[in-house]
Formats: sequence, C-alpha cells, structure tokens
Amino acid sequence: APLQAVHEGEVLRHLGDLRQVPLARRAPRDYPHSTMASPVVQNLDGAGVDTRMRQAVLGLGVSLAALVGLAASHAPVWLAVFLFVPFFGVTLLAMQSLYGTCVFMGASGMRDFGDGHEKIACPITCGALRSQAKRIWATSVGSALAMTGLAFAALAIR
Repeated sequence: APLQAVHEGEVLRHLGDLRQVPLARRAPRDYPHSTMASPVVQNLDGAGVDTRMRQAVLGLGVSLAALVGLAASHAPVWLAVFLFVPFFGVTLLAMQSLYGTCVFMGASGMRDFGDGHEKIACPITCGALRSQAKRIWATSVGSALAMTGLAFAALAIR
C-alpha cells in the first residue's frame, strides 16, 4: 500500500526510531507548545490553535465576570458549582490549544492541518493521539475543579 499523507514522525514511528523526530516540532508555526519536552502528537494547524486560545481567553473573561456578578449580588456560595461548566470549557480549549490537539478529532483518528479533515493512516499515531486526548480531558477536569474550588473560596470570604 502506498504511503498516504504522512507527517514527519509517522514513517520513523513505523520503523521504531523515535529518537530522531521530536513530534512536538511538527507545529505548523512556531508556537510556545512546540518546545515542550515531551513528544506531542498534533492534529491542528496554527489557525485551529489560535482560535481555541482566543475562545479560551474570552471564555475565561466571561467566567470571571460571572464570578464577580455572584460576589456582587451576595449570592449563596453553593452557586459557584455552576461555574464548573464554563471553567471546564475554558480549560479544555486552552489545553487543546497548548497541545495542538482537538480531542474530538483525536477520538476518531482525524487531523486538520488546514486542508480539511483527514484520517490518520498510522495506527501508532492514532493511539498516541487518543492517549494525549485522554490526558487533555483529565487535565481539563482537574483544572476546572480547582478553579471551581477557588470560586467557592472567593465567594466564601467576600
């Protein structure tokens, strides 16, 4: 079978030589996440990364405005639990941007480097992408729980 649209690293992954290609260097543009020490399998182009980070920053501003609104209106402390949802969305978007990985496309073994969605042919890369997506989900849940806990604390000490 002919090789189809493989990126740097997939061929070498098949050959077993992982020392030569740091997958984090696959960033379409030079983003801060492209210098991470651990190998990162990416499935987003620069525009997807930028869009997710912009959405995360905007969502964080809206979430913090909601927290300030709760504090200003002297709402009960337990209402901070509803901030988990926007905090989770914000952290999920930020983590996807930092890792250059869409967790939804990763679950189906897809990538988008600007030419539309395409199926990833390498099963090893698909497995690494799914594993990374699970880490992003877990990190996002943990971060959102921590942010919600801080919101509880902020409302409790007002």
